[in-house]
Amino acid sequence: MIRQLRRKLVAAAMASLFVVLAVILCAIHGVNYQAILTSSDDVLDVLGQNQGKFPRPDMEGFSPEMPYEVCYFSVLLNDQGQTILVDTGKIAAVDGQQAVEYAQQVWQGQNNRGFWGEYRYLKVQEGLDWRILFLDCGRNLATFRGFLFTSLWVSVGGMAAVFVLLMVLSGRMVKPVAESYEKQRQFITDAGHELKTPLTIMGADVDLLEMEVGEREWLTDLWGQIGRLTRLTQNLIFLSRMEESQIPAQKLEMVFSDVVEEEAQPFRGPILAQGQSLHEDITPMLTIQGDEGAIRQLVSILLDNAVKYAAPEGEIQVQVGQQGRFVRLCVSNPVSQPIPPQQLSHFFDRFYRGDEARTGGGFGIGLSMAAAIVASHRGKIEAVCPNPQRLDMVVLLPMGK
Repeated sequence: MIRQLRRKLVAAAMASLFVVLAVILCAIHGVNYQAILTSSDDVLDVLGQNQGKFPRPDMEGFSPEMPYEVCYFSVLLNDQGQTILVDTGKIAAVDGQQAVEYAQQVWQGQNNRGFWGEYRYLKVQEGLDWRILFLDCGRNLATFRGFLFTSLWVSVGGMAAVFVLLMVLSGRMVKPVAESYEKQRQFITDAGHELKTPLTIMGADVDLLEMEVGEREWLTDLWGQIGRLTRLTQNLIFLSRMEESQIPAQKLEMVFSDVVEEEAQPFRGPILAQGQSLHEDITPMLTIQGDEGAIRQLVSILLDNAVKYAAPEGEIQVQVGQQGRFVRLCVSNPVSQPIPPQQLSHFFDRFYRGDEARTGGGFGIGLSMAAAIVASHRGKIEAVCPNPQRLDMVVLLPMGK
């Protein structure tokens, strides 16, 4: 549990950092790219308004050096797209033939403004003719890309450094929680062991008393309460050890289909006695690797839960099949009233009952034990309501080799 908490803490911190960095980088580079477009379009607009020339060196809003710093060329076409004039005097990288080819490609397009390679272009109409202006944005775009890649590498390096720091510091961050949880777990284990002896003595005393006075109703009730306390202590100790993986892993190959059939057999009598029915749909010969005793207890817990809380005269369904690389177990029972969705995620909490309809005489830790068993076998368990009248307990366990 503590390891899972630590992993979730690191994952949440890294996800938050990634989102923040992504927003910052997108904002910075978005603004930077938009500034390049705005600057380029302003220059093209001036050239478009002056037949492809800068009108004077003291233009408002521009540096006097602007006409000598930018590289551009233009092509004048008639309304049929035929070349009238080519001006490449302000650029050395493009000759007349290339300028005409670029202009023809832009002429055939639908946009009046955009990029052609690393050239920003603008189509303006001059009487019946069209002038296509190209502005070289190569240096600006190269600077933009260089800054983009540098910031990405710096961000990746920063995230790696933060990840290392989180891995080192997360242990200290969850240490108080781990200590508190360990004390709680140790208390439960110690209390369970300490209760075993007095419960055993009480049971022996009740046996002696029954031999002296004979069977009495109050003695039967006392035996029942001793049995409940004994089962509760055993379940708490089992749950505590299972959550900390302190039970020896006896993971052997087993036929899960047969295990479910065998565990379902003893429940037929109680199900029929309550006026209910049991329907089994079990695919044969599906195998898993695991602790057979724990798996049998898992199936028994789910079936017992279904029998306790099934609506009268309802049908309890047990399904076993293959789902991808997993074996899927579904124990389904009808419910007398719809279960709110917010309660489903709490079914596997310790001592959770939900509502008065789910008392059933249990302790509220059966499904917690089931979840711990599934987790120890690297599986998944969830409670779902396919419709308001049914509750499904779905377990996925990795298939055997």
